[in-house]
Amino acid sequence: MSDEFPFAGRHPKDWNSDEAHPYVVKFVDEPSVETKTALAELVERVLATGPAAADDQPWLWSGSFAKLHLRERWANARALFAAAAEFFQALHKLAPIQQVLFLGWVEERDASRETWAARLVPDPFGSILHPKNNELPKPGIDEAFEQARKNARASRPVTADGVTLHPSDHDADVLLGLAHPPGLEKVLNLEGQTPPRIPNDGDEVHCTEPLPLAIERSDGRAQRVVYVRDGERRVIEGLPTPFSWPVACPDGERGYARVGDTIYELSFKDGTAVKRYESDVPLERMVAVGEHLVATTPTNIVVLAMGEEPGVVASVRRPQCTGLASSDNAVVWLECRKKTLAFGFRDGKLKKLATIKAELRVAPRRVDGKLLAHDRQRGTLEIRGLDEAFDAWAPPRKAKPKSARSSR
Repeated sequence: MSDEFPFAGRHPKDWNSDEAHPYVVKFVDEPSVETKTALAELVERVLATGPAAADDQPWLWSGSFAKLHLRERWANARALFAAAAEFFQALHKLAPIQQVLFLGWVEERDASRETWAARLVPDPFGSILHPKNNELPKPGIDEAFEQARKNARASRPVTADGVTLHPSDHDADVLLGLAHPPGLEKVLNLEGQTPPRIPNDGDEVHCTEPLPLAIERSDGRAQRVVYVRDGERRVIEGLPTPFSWPVACPDGERGYARVGDTIYELSFKDGTAVKRYESDVPLERMVAVGEHLVATTPTNIVVLAMGEEPGVVASVRRPQCTGLASSDNAVVWLECRKKTLAFGFRDGKLKKLATIKAELRVAPRRVDGKLLAHDRQRGTLEIRGLDEAFDAWAPPRKAKPKSARSSR
């Protein structure tokens, strides 16, 4: 396929970019607001599948010039270069293109560089062909264009195992826990100050439900678990340090924390910690689901029954993950790179229900009867079909009929 416009670096023999490859495109005319909106929608539609993906970095605009990055979806640069040619042809049909330059292109031959330098006009970014043209407008982000890209991503349903994602206009701050939950200032001893963000991202807040729970640190090390009960800030005593992953059970009466590979039970009623279980394999992340703990090991997800004799009651293999969470006391969420796995949980058993092509920042939660999640790129999303997938695996329990009383 030949290009209808000069494309320098279309099939590079060598390049100096990796995974995210920078390009500069010059349109014949500076796109209007309406054309940019249409371009944003086209970009997200064309790059939704295949070896080239739209990178998270925003486009930089300078009049009719735009700088963008294409990311390797399959870790295959050659496949991306081929897809890039088709991508720019698709843009050209909507908004005529004057020239394209791959900024990562490496060209050792002077004659080739001179030929291309004569064919392409200087841009505001600079390259191996020309120094940047400072007479052009300073490049910047077009917020309307980026919002149109975001809207296009959010409106594209993603189907996986019968589960679909749909855009939602619910407040992301409420979903992410950025709004102040009751008692948060008190548990952090920060009355009158702005509490840190949740999820904590290195801050002290660890969870807010079913009760605010935080880690008191000193010199970066976890020192004490603090929490709110009956409106008062309280402290867990007797928990060795350093500890990690304190979690609260759904009833709000107790919780757990990990000290190395030993699990301690926390009593929020009297503020004490008691050793309950020593694992013979390394433990990593933990969440409380009903009467059980779900934890990750280097290779598996394990379910721990924490009754009179704690122990592993179920285990499934897992891929490399970056996060673990739970919702509804029925679903365990495993965040992996570029996807999230949903596992159904019942009676100590785990079953993978869906692979969702989204990176969910926190566990989905019910808001106004809808299961909502937050994706790093697409914002707030509604998850549909997961309840049906769960019920297909573990049908709702039928209520036991009441025994008829004798009329005598």
